[in-house]
Amino acid sequence: MGKNASMGDGRMSVADSFFVPNTSSYHPPQMEDVPLELLPPRLDFPTSTKNHSEMSMLLRLCYTGVNVSRVINSKTPYELKEEPNEMSRRTESSHLGEAMALNDTGVFILQVVIQLLLFALKVETAIAPFSFVAQTLEVRTRELINFFSMILGKTSTCGLHPVLPHKEHAVSFLMCTWSFLVRIFVDFLLGLSFYVCFHALFHHKFDSFPFYFLYDVHMSYMEWFAGWPAGFKANEDVNKILCFFSSVLLTMWNLIARGGVFLRVASFGGTMPLQESVLTAMQDAISVANSTCSAYNYQSSNVSTTVSFSLADRHPEVYVWLDFGVLLTCLFGASVALSAFADATRLASLHLTILFGIFSRLYDVVLSLIGSLSGLFRGLKYNPLRCRVDGHQFQTDQMLFASFFLVVICSLLPAVLVYYVYFMLIGVCVWLISLFFVNLGYLIMYLPTFEVFYWLCRRHRLVGSLYVSRPYVTMTRHFTTAGSRDPCTVQTVDLSLCTSPLPLYYMLTDFLAVLCILQKNVFPTQMLLGCLTGNMERVQFNTVEQLVPHLVANPEDPTCAYLKPNQDKKKK
Repeated sequence: MGKNASMGDGRMSVADSFFVPNTSSYHPPQMEDVPLELLPPRLDFPTSTKNHSEMSMLLRLCYTGVNVSRVINSKTPYELKEEPNEMSRRTESSHLGEAMALNDTGVFILQVVIQLLLFALKVETAIAPFSFVAQTLEVRTRELINFFSMILGKTSTCGLHPVLPHKEHAVSFLMCTWSFLVRIFVDFLLGLSFYVCFHALFHHKFDSFPFYFLYDVHMSYMEWFAGWPAGFKANEDVNKILCFFSSVLLTMWNLIARGGVFLRVASFGGTMPLQESVLTAMQDAISVANSTCSAYNYQSSNVSTTVSFSLADRHPEVYVWLDFGVLLTCLFGASVALSAFADATRLASLHLTILFGIFSRLYDVVLSLIGSLSGLFRGLKYNPLRCRVDGHQFQTDQMLFASFFLVVICSLLPAVLVYYVYFMLIGVCVWLISLFFVNLGYLIMYLPTFEVFYWLCRRHRLVGSLYVSRPYVTMTRHFTTAGSRDPCTVQTVDLSLCTSPLPLYYMLTDFLAVLCILQKNVFPTQMLLGCLTGNMERVQFNTVEQLVPHLVANPEDPTCAYLKPNQDKKKK
């Protein structure tokens, strides 16, 4: 259709009825043709269309009209290489493997690669619920399996697009292949650029930058919470217990992160044996915990300086492992590197996530007790069998016990609420940071670089819509038929079929589809409701089923899901 559309800028003549022209009755047009004001009914058609099916039919009719005109003028007609009815059959049965004519060695290598990718896919699927890197690699692996399967001719469905698979044919597969390969190449280049920027700017700042936001800031807030935060007077004993528990957990994490167990285990090249290093780290942790418990006066002002070590001085080999990990993830592309950074964010803030889970559970229990005890004063009781609240008559001792217990719970609520709100805000910030890096990685994965350059170079050859200029009368024939006194008139009309360039947003269909999918995770209503009620549900980041649902069941030979309803109707 693109070839025929590119011919639409020329002028074509379409006759109301075809005949052999009589040169004696031919009236040549003047220098300025007068447009035909009253068109015959057969020439009264719309002058523009944006429907793809109408566009294809109009182009083929115009193509046939050109051949008729060439035959009338004693010229050789153009050859129609492909009939409309044969296109769908060739599209469904075409395989790129036949066109590429792979030899036996190439087929064997591709089959081995597919089997290795299928094995890696099983591992990635098992780890995907716990790791963003596994989810990103799973999407890429499924696309590679589908790509190699199309090369071998195992499938006729191109699943290299998010959400929108289609049947392959020669022209579209070349576009899909170039787009897929360019996306992988651009992702790889951005990954290397990310590594260079990381090594140049952020490599030597990990000695103090993360620990300030993951430990020092929170310890300063614990000191503030130990008194009357913002004039909010809480239960003093409960406040001291919660502050002590939070400070000890933060201090233990700081010890482990700044030269504790994990860093000692990671340093295989050190002079200290592995078992001795683990025991030494455990002894350091126990001694710091004992000193913290004995010297803690519920206002831990000097805890942050007690265990402040220099990571670069005590464990310089950590930077080597850090460089190796960043380089390894960047070689898989910027999307995998950003997913790894999201995983590192969740792992580094694990202590804050644990505290958030503990206080959210405690807050949920307090709210549930207050709701149950307040219903007791109104003579209401929750019926778990019918999942509703029914009326109930309580005894006097039950009412007294409930009154006493309700006063105790209400006195605990302010202190619990302060810590829950603080760690809830921290947990939401960690979640938003991880979500930002993951979504940015998916956007880089489907960056429409090839589509934009292709549109810039060939936008005038891509048909966006068609429109027909006003017809002009170029030839009029007058003749008299047998049995009729009035002369008959036959007019030949000249018109121009013009095309407008394809808009850019048509070429950005895949990228816009990814944006529509990822924007659903920006406003998580379930998480906001969980923050208010204290019943936090695990937020699933697995977007594999949303981005490539057609590759989940069978990546080697996926099905076009949007064709199933039509097929069912035909069967019925």
